[in-house]
Amino acid sequence: AAYRTACHLGDPSKQESKKGVRDDESDGDDDGDENGARGTKKRKKNKREFYITSPVVFDRLMATCLMNCQEEFHYHLLGDGSSGKGGTKDSKKANKSKKSNKDDSDSDSDDDGNTQTNTHTDENKPIHPRQLQKSPHYNTLHPYMESFFKSTLHLLTETGKEPRLQKFVLSALSKYIPYFSSFPRSSKPLLKACVKLWSAPLDTSQDYQMVRLQAFLRIRQLAITQPFPFIEECLKTTYLSYAQRSKFGTASNVTTVLPTLTFMGNCIVELYTLDYASAYQHAFVYIRQL
Repeated sequence: AAYRTACHLGDPSKQESKKGVRDDESDGDDDGDENGARGTKKRKKNKREFYITSPVVFDRLMATCLMNCQEEFHYHLLGDGSSGKGGTKDSKKANKSKKSNKDDSDSDSDDDGNTQTNTHTDENKPIHPRQLQKSPHYNTLHPYMESFFKSTLHLLTETGKEPRLQKFVLSALSKYIPYFSSFPRSSKPLLKACVKLWSAPLDTSQDYQMVRLQAFLRIRQLAITQPFPFIEECLKTTYLSYAQRSKFGTASNVTTVLPTLTFMGNCIVELYTLDYASAYQHAFVYIRQL
């Protein structure tokens, strides 16, 4: 709930509701018992609402959720917690620490030959939805994951965000992209948001170039990890956006626009080499249109 509030922090409705609740609370304190009871009901109704006024709290909340939620999703859906027989994650960590203290001498000699258990999924490896549905915690986590993805998507599509924040959110999303196979309704909006950032007005600043790069990496990751024929949607959307942005290149601004258009063209080539069969179909149509 706190993360959802942070992602919608810039919404005008949130600001109005925040002001309205404060006014209702003050009215409930100043008026009689009837208004006081009414204010208590509204406070109970909004007991899960959070009001974030400090930018430090906002930054720490975004960093904590985006960097750590994937570990919880992996543990309960694909890791040790997916079996439903193990204890809590904290108890398992305690048991692992006790076992590691006991076997320190043996582990030191075999550091080069053994690998540590990975708590992250392969970012470029698809996850079949049935694999997630096998976990007994899937039905419980599904609405929370859907809310998490929708809130993150809303944060990306909001205008006026700083390039540094957009870059951080896009970079952190790399760990969550494989899970979107179970949320097809969120995959296409995410693709549209990434394509919009990738083909945004030709901003040549260094900060936004990093946003453009991270947006393309997420597009490529979606094309690899999402079920077919999602890659065809990626090929179509990116090419049409590139063709539309190419119209803004003129002789007067060629020195500033050409590097960005060259980068976008290289991205198109990279994306079309992922699936030659799909690329042939799209290239055949677009070349005939020329």
